[in-house]
Amino acid sequence: MSANTELRRIVDSWNSALGAPRDHYHQVSIKKANGKARQLSIPCARLRKCQRAILRILTKHGNLDPAAVGGVKGTSPLKHARSHVGRRFVLTMDLKGFFDTVHHESVCAAVLRITRDEELARALTDFVTFSRCLPQGAPTSMFLGNLVLFGLDRKLRRLAARMNARYTRYVDDLAFSSNTDLSGLSVRVEKLIVAHRFRVNDEKTILMNVDVPQVVSGLIVNRGLDLSETLMDNVLALRGRYLGSSVSTLRAQYALQLQGYVAFCGQINPDFASWVSVGLALPESPTTDSPHPDRCVPCRG
Repeated sequence: MSANTELRRIVDSWNSALGAPRDHYHQVSIKKANGKARQLSIPCARLRKCQRAILRILTKHGNLDPAAVGGVKGTSPLKHARSHVGRRFVLTMDLKGFFDTVHHESVCAAVLRITRDEELARALTDFVTFSRCLPQGAPTSMFLGNLVLFGLDRKLRRLAARMNARYTRYVDDLAFSSNTDLSGLSVRVEKLIVAHRFRVNDEKTILMNVDVPQVVSGLIVNRGLDLSETLMDNVLALRGRYLGSSVSTLRAQYALQLQGYVAFCGQINPDFASWVSVGLALPESPTTDSPHPDRCVPCRG
């Protein structure tokens, strides 16, 4: 059975009496580990099942740039960080409001590259977008974001190569590293990002040399990998919110977030992860290749 035939069966399986897929989300606001709020759009169980089936097929046929290390099987924030260990200069940047700026039209164009069928691409896009953009909370969003950014990733990777630098991207977090000075690179990177209709969060553009902790995905990469103080402080704050919450739904959300963070931190500092877990009835830890805990929690079944 061809990919398009499978995808059409998924679209056709949706009962029209249920209404449009966009009507089957609910909004949730959760606190990130740093205390800031994140708005999630969570698909209902039926829609999430369809999205996972769509994702399974698209991942077999969609081409992603090797710089994309989030939402891809076999990758993780650790791979993102490890790519930049032991380099004299590390530059990190952030795409502002990433999911909200991956619009319906861009997703449709990216899916069309796989299906070569405009009608099918439009129908699939309706299944995986909400309010005309990628919803944080759908299992398809990270992969589709990578698919949309294929062209930008390729240009940034080639730009980095011309400067003897490495480039990787974990969702909206960009990292460049080199043993030669990267001054001026951020300006060139931002021009490419803007040309692709995305924005840079200037507050998160940081150029770090070897004399300061070089942090990528919450991990210090100067020599090997270590947990940053900010990451540990955020995890401890999240632990405090979990222990102090009397609302069952909030406790469940905090527990899932902690589950992801404990698994993530445990790969670098098992003692810290064990200490955080003391007295907590957390779910079974996810696999080590799971996405960053801040982002994988909403996609759980």
